[in-house]
Amino acid sequence: MTIKLTTLKNGIRVLTDERKGAKMVSVDMYVQTGSKDEPLNQKGIAHFIEHMMFRGTKEMNSEKLRKAFADLGIYHNGGTGGVFTDYYINVLKTDLEKGCRLFSNMLTRPAFEEKGFEIEKGVVINEIKQAPDNINRKYFRFVMESIYPNTPLALDGLGTEKIIKGLKADDLRKYWRHEYTTDKIILAARGGITHQKFVSLCEKQFSTFLQKKQKTKKYHFDAASGLKKKIEEKQSQIWQTVVFPYEGSAEKDYYAKTLLMGILATGSSSRLWFKIREDRGLAYSIWSHKNIYPTFGFWGISVKNKPQDTTEVLELICKECQKVQSDVSEEELNRVKKEYLVGLASGEDNLSAGARNMADQLGTFGRIIQPEEMVKGYKSVTLKDVKRVAKKMFSVVPTVVIMGPKCKTPTYKTICKWLKGE
Repeated sequence: MTIKLTTLKNGIRVLTDERKGAKMVSVDMYVQTGSKDEPLNQKGIAHFIEHMMFRGTKEMNSEKLRKAFADLGIYHNGGTGGVFTDYYINVLKTDLEKGCRLFSNMLTRPAFEEKGFEIEKGVVINEIKQAPDNINRKYFRFVMESIYPNTPLALDGLGTEKIIKGLKADDLRKYWRHEYTTDKIILAARGGITHQKFVSLCEKQFSTFLQKKQKTKKYHFDAASGLKKKIEEKQSQIWQTVVFPYEGSAEKDYYAKTLLMGILATGSSSRLWFKIREDRGLAYSIWSHKNIYPTFGFWGISVKNKPQDTTEVLELICKECQKVQSDVSEEELNRVKKEYLVGLASGEDNLSAGARNMADQLGTFGRIIQPEEMVKGYKSVTLKDVKRVAKKMFSVVPTVVIMGPKCKTPTYKTICKWLKGE
């Protein structure tokens, strides 16, 4: 199971992970463009384009396109983030050529026709209107606003109703031509496919994108520190996160930092799970998460708790972050390593997520990371590595984000003292 990479003559990068015996192939087109690239007066245009790509091609209207996918039993979807947009299909390997032809027609020859454009405006505006009802999404937006204020990442990728109403079909065409270029496109496939066959298909089907020389666009946003609070009286619980910036390149100390967060707050064997849930019953779940970009990013520890428990929960998180800098055992590290290795092994069987992850790794780290390299990376982490990255990570002033009903919270100065062990 070796990931292979070929760069086509036009600059598109093609990745494959062949799985002999697999009856299905998952194909992903990953475009290194997202809400970070949008003009302020066109916020939401990247997401709108993702919607419109399914609205038909120059040869097939929306109904014919969807029926053509359905006739092959193809599952297809897309997604838009701050730094990427991707589209994917799951298709039987016996229908791969037909499926890729249909997929490429959709992606390389979008119609952006006026009737469908106006109808889709209503769809996107409905998505904007229902967003406030999604507490998970609302909280994630508040976290991003708190960490990266006054940057494109702080702005909602859906845009606003006013902006969407004001967009013209030609705005989408111009953005699509400018951003969907060969230097930003990665095509990835995992499943019953050989590398050479997929490369040949891509050469035939994806040759019409505007060609640009591959270049690395540097961008960097510094994380803001401080305590950020948002009152949401309709919530019954407090949602809170302690965020630490990911210093340096995305790849530096990645495995040690991942295992450190595993020890603290990943899964039911983690320290904070025991401290907060098992020992005190202060929360249902505690989890760690990360957002990593090529040159920056962040790690977070999140929890949902009753308002009256907010201070106690925050203190437990901070004190455990301070304690782990010097107190961690070989047994604890080995247990977390095993959990991540099992996770890697189980992920190997997920074709759809695997295709997307390959493309995302190439986009984030700038190179292929073979599965065996990841296994070796986790296995090579030592106790000394974990303590070293813990001291560095937790010496940086954090961003503390709290959303929910009014409650008593500690001051930011107090939180920082807890992190220092004072």
